Amino acid sequence: MPYRPTERFCPLTAIGHIAWTVTITRRVLRTPNSDIRGFTSISETYLDNPQELTSLINSKLTPLSHAIIEARGTIDKYIGDAIVAFWNAPLEDKGHAANACSAALEMIERLDAFNEQRRVKAETASIHFVPLRIGIGVNSDNCVVGNV
Repeated sequence: MPYRPTERFCPLTAIGHIAWTVTITRRVLRTPNSDIRGFTSISETYLDNPQELTSLINSKLTPLSHAIIEARGTIDKYIGDAIVAFWNAPLEDKGHAANACSAALEMIERLDAFNEQRRVKAETASIHFVPLRIGIGVNSDNCVVGNV
């Protein structure tokens, strides 16, 4: 089976639809956006080791991204430490409000588990541990969606 990078960013059920969508429509979208609180201060502690900061961010983004995709969301982009996602496109999702809120709550739970793994690792290595905290906002508005 060929590698399809889109599988990493949207539900599998949407992939076939994306290639064939040529219409533009208006829909209400839910867009939860999340970022790490105090990220600038955290990143400054990695000035001597930017690769470790990149590893930390990738390790944090992975479980949070899975929470979005498992709740039928589509990841629009990553901006540094932030994830921008949306629900109700490209496929219509009548439960988009509940799915977006469910994903936001799941992201918090997964971050807690991620922080616990980091805490244990830091304790074992006698390293100072600073938990990551995220803020999540769930917005809703009419949007124009489709391919041009």
